[in-house]
Amino acid sequence: MPLNILLIFLLTPSLAINLLDLCQSGIRDDGSNYVHCARKSLSEIPDFSSHRLFNLAFDELILSDNAITHIHANVFHNLRIKRLVMSGNRLKSIDKNAFRELENYLEQLTLEFDSTIVDTIPEAIKTNLANIRSLTLTGLNLRILPTNTFEYMKKLEILSLKSCNLQTIEHNAFYSIEKQLRHLYLDYNQLDNRISMIINRVITLETLSLSHNHINQYELNLVNKNLRYLDLSYNGLMKLSLTNMTNLQILNVQNNLLTSEQINGSIPNQLKELILDFNSIRIFNKNLITEKNSLETLSLQSNDFLLNNSNTFRHLHKLKRLNLARNNIKTIPKGK
Repeated sequence: MPLNILLIFLLTPSLAINLLDLCQSGIRDDGSNYVHCARKSLSEIPDFSSHRLFNLAFDELILSDNAITHIHANVFHNLRIKRLVMSGNRLKSIDKNAFRELENYLEQLTLEFDSTIVDTIPEAIKTNLANIRSLTLTGLNLRILPTNTFEYMKKLEILSLKSCNLQTIEHNAFYSIEKQLRHLYLDYNQLDNRISMIINRVITLETLSLSHNHINQYELNLVNKNLRYLDLSYNGLMKLSLTNMTNLQILNVQNNLLTSEQINGSIPNQLKELILDFNSIRIFNKNLITEKNSLETLSLQSNDFLLNNSNTFRHLHKLKRLNLARNNIKTIPKGK
């Protein structure tokens, strides 16, 4: 028997055993099945198909917190995966055909990159994810999000581009998905006031998170009847317009530079949670809270807020939680 054939027979069982030791498979309470290979110091994606250790069609493959830096072509050969999680790997490159075998199966993808190496969204992501519904990319050094970046992602509903050094989003960057995108997370970037012009076009948004950027004023120019959650915290925000937020339920504008005079309009009637911590709000404008409000949580911590009027909270009939810590409240006025 030739030596190379003998070596294959000797090595294959050993490799199979090692892979079983590294990865666990299971079924969750909801019936979805998974393969878990997180925190195993892997430098490459295991070759599942060659060992036949697992069912090759499973809902989720978890490869997070390893040392994988490259995704090669054909590495997912014969696999049928719905969710792929590779956060905590600091990827340096992805072959342009890396996801071709998963194109008709993959619905959710989470990747983390080495920002010193990768400064653009890899071609494999832009062209081989026709079935993707949720895309999370972290650590890219993008600077600019170009026009029609997502034109082949006809089903994309959830997009997260946190910590991607985004400074500019081109006018038509979301054009192909602006009528289907429901949740958008752009936290920890370098975005400024221009972002509101781009976001106004995405009228299907339910969640918009823009914390830790450089937005000092924000205004919705179009009525978005779907927006439920808006996070503008940690931005140096100096002006906020509350118009055109008809169905907003949660608004977080903590750690900004807002004063009473710089908040225009009334809180939406459907708003249930308002976080105003660490601003410079001393009083409430009389039109800020209307009689028809639905507010359940109000937080005003560290604002130098003056509770000197017994009518300040008179319309808050549904309020359940009130945080007034670290203010200059010396006396509490008696109610009438």
